[in-house]
Amino acid sequence: MVFSGIVACATDLSPSDLEVLSAGITSLGGQWRMGLTRDVTHLFALHEQSDKYQTAMHFAPHTHMSVLTPHWFDDSVRVGRRVPEGPYLWPDPKVLQPGMQVTMDEDDIEIGEGGGKKSGETRLSSPMATEEVGRDGVNVWAGRRLLLSRSLELGQGHREAVEASIQRAGGIVVKSKVTHQHRRGSTRNEEATLIDECDVFVTRYRSGKAYFKMFHVDASGTFNDLHDSLLWYPVPRGGIPGLIECVRRKRSAANKATSKLRDEIMPDVVNFEKERKNAKRRRSSDLNDSFIRLRDEEEVEEERNDEIEVEDGHD
Repeated sequence: MVFSGIVACATDLSPSDLEVLSAGITSLGGQWRMGLTRDVTHLFALHEQSDKYQTAMHFAPHTHMSVLTPHWFDDSVRVGRRVPEGPYLWPDPKVLQPGMQVTMDEDDIEIGEGGGKKSGETRLSSPMATEEVGRDGVNVWAGRRLLLSRSLELGQGHREAVEASIQRAGGIVVKSKVTHQHRRGSTRNEEATLIDECDVFVTRYRSGKAYFKMFHVDASGTFNDLHDSLLWYPVPRGGIPGLIECVRRKRSAANKATSKLRDEIMPDVVNFEKERKNAKRRRSSDLNDSFIRLRDEEEVEEERNDEIEVEDGHD
């Protein structure tokens, strides 16, 4: 799998980016850590100011940890294989330099100037990316049409990577026609219209006619009935009704039970501790008394022996 053997961590990324990275890494063969542990092999960072970044770079000569931009994940998922890390490595990642463009062929990756390239983005300019789609990928989606909801909050790089993964697995991406300027007010209405054109609607919330975890399909190579995987369903928009109040009631009941148990048990515990300490004192006192008696007996015996020796001397 793409990320087999990788133990990854991230620093100072948005919650949506963090969710995409952790799900993608673990589903495609790697492991994810919330903290910067000793077994971490890859740290994703977008700037140099975080404590995790400073720690990782300080110990990098000893740990051989790779500190990269998240673009490495995007491009690896996009082409379906682990791309070389060089252009993405801190402290001077070439992919973040203005005007630089990522160009890949089957054997290597090159960085060069490209027109229209935005700072902080990566782009595949060689035909290799589109040729691999459908050539090496398993035909999991089998021509199904998929719509990625804006509620997923995928950045442009993550969205392009996921779309390439869908296409490589035999799927068709239903594209949104809403422009960036009008997206905020029109996205929901357009998605409601596009649902009729898609077979699978991938969303963060329970809306639409189908829900699924994209990376699991890409990694497992199987497409199962959605109802067999209820635990993968996204949360409903606004949360589960009544769940917060239920949690509060359960927590309050647990606190009351803990207080009652403490009130019932603590007196016995206190009494037990007092008895234990008193017994210890008594044992110590008894030992001292025994020692004193033994010492007195030895002194009396010594005095008696001295008197006997004196009497024998007079005789």
